[in-house]
Amino acid sequence: MSFQDRIIRAAKLDVSLYEEVEADKGALPQAMGVVVLSSVAAGLGSIERAGLSAISIGTITALIGWYVWAYITYFIGVRLSFLSLRPKRITVPCCELSAFQAPRD
Repeated sequence: MSFQDRIIRAAKLDVSLYEEVEADKGALPQAMGVVVLSSVAAGLGSIERAGLSAISIGTITALIGWYVWAYITYFIGVRLSFLSLRPKRITVPCCELSAFQAPRD
């Protein structure tokens, strides 16, 4: 599945995409690409407020925000659940799936 097709399917909230991404071992680079693209878009969106220097600050802030959100999701899913999931098996799918989910402001 191409990168562009997955982005379009994620925007359409195609449920089967998330199961496909979870099963695809090679989806991590695509998921990282989605995170970086959305972070750059957030940086570009902050130009109006703070000028050109806001691109880098907005991008870095968005990347940090995604990382914190992915960790919280991981922590809740693994540490606070009563299921006997092994953290090593859920780390990569958790990050991949959260990358394809659009943030809500």
